This record gives sequence, structure tokens and C-alpha cells, in this order.
Amino acid sequence: MYLVTAVKGKTSSRVARMMDEKGITYRGVSRSSDIPFDWYDPRTWDKALEGIKAAYLVFLPDLAVPGSIEIITAFTELAKKKAVEKLVLLSGRGEEEAQKCEQIVLNCGIPSTVVRASWFAQNFSEYFWQPEVLKGKITIPENHTKEAFIDIDDIAEVAFASLTEDGHEGKIYEVSGPELLSFDDIAQKFSEGLGRKVKIDHVSMDEFKQGLTQANVPNDVVDLLEYLFAEVLDGRNAYISTGVEEALGRPATSFTEFINKTKSTGVWA
Repeated sequence: MYLVTAVKGKTSSRVARMMDEKGITYRGVSRSSDIPFDWYDPRTWDKALEGIKAAYLVFLPDLAVPGSIEIITAFTELAKKKAVEKLVLLSGRGEEEAQKCEQIVLNCGIPSTVVRASWFAQNFSEYFWQPEVLKGKITIPENHTKEAFIDIDDIAEVAFASLTEDGHEGKIYEVSGPELLSFDDIAQKFSEGLGRKVKIDHVSMDEFKQGLTQANVPNDVVDLLEYLFAEVLDGRNAYISTGVEEALGRPATSFTEFINKTKSTGVWA
């Protein structure tokens, strides 16, 4: 029995789908699942972990938020008591709190793997920027730093392999896309791929946060995005990493491939 936390989330839903396709038994949990699971309510952990062999850990909203270290520490201690045999943790590049959590998991006494990811390409197709791409204008705080945006399908495939196969224990797979792109580069990619003009609107941080709030983005996500733009997107992650190739033996998906793949879903219609 495998545990998939945040089962309705971007990477977890894909990992769950792979398990369905392979006929693998798993327990997908969230706050609203039959067996509810809430990172901020330790009373929900015990039942979720009952009978679990391996677990995919996706901490919401992000490992970078205050309190994550204490929660991950307590959870791994319980997982060890429940005889869980393997942990796979989703983490983020360039986030100090997240990397402290990585070490807690790697050193908890359970064979573990970390999947440390760059920014998600699907933030433009499945989240708050998708309507803006359709309108032809993506609003961001003033920023020209380059980032190696990664296709979430790649992250999920690495996580699934780490969870269900031997040989990944003790490794940190730092996964990114195969090219460095600024947000202006992203707009150009969309313009070329969709055949219509898409541009970036650089605004102040206050204007950016106000727009997110008006779009009903949850406050914790707004705060996280402010942190990511103000601190993490400062050039520290302006490099390409090879975790996808290390874990899967194939290149990471390019942003152009991501656009072409999503066209068939109708998301850009």
C-alpha cells in the first residue's frame, strides 16, 4: 500500500494516475478524502499511515512556509514508528526551509528520496496564469531572471519511479527543464506556439498581489508567490539541473514541447 498525500494536487494527481494505470494499490489522501489528511492536524496522520509501505510527501502550501520543519520532523517520527519503508519528498530549488526539511527526511532512518523541482510550467496552463495567457498578457512583478521551468509530468514520473522502484534511495534528484527562460522568453514561446501575441506586463509587487487577490488566489499562495519573486527568483536558480535524466534516463521536456502537448487538451482554445 502506497500513500499519496495532496492527492488532488498537480504532481500527486499524476502519480495517482500512474498507479491506477499500473494497477498499484495506493491510498490517496487530502483534507476531503475518505481518510482525511491534514499536515496541520497531526490527529489525521496515524490512520492515513496505517499499513503504508511507502509514501509520497507533498507539503502544502510549500516547504518554505514557517512551521514546515517542525511538522515534517513530527511526521517522519510517526512514519518510522508505523514501519513505513520508503519516503519520497517533493521539494523546491533555492528554498532554505525546504532544504532543511529535505535533510530531516533523508536522515530520519527511513530510506528516502528527494525530488527538488524548479518552477512548474503548468502554472501557465492549470493555475492562475492560464486566463492571462488566453488574454495575451501575463502579469508579474518586475523580474528578468531566468528559470528552468519544468513540466510537472516529468516531476511526477521521477516521483513515481522513486516511490515504486529500488535504487533511488538516498538521492536528491534536482529536476528542471532543459533551458533557461525569463518570463519574457516564456511570452515569446507562447506567441510562437499559439500563433497569437502574448506579452509580459511588469508591475509592482503591490499591484501583483492585488491582482492575485482579485482573482481569488488564497492568501497563503499570495504570500508564497511574494516570497518566491522577492527572494527565490533572484538568480540563485538560473541554472539547468539533470535530475530527470539521472532518474529516468531521458531528457527533460522543453517548454515548447509542453506547449505543443497541452494544445491537444483544449486549454488554449
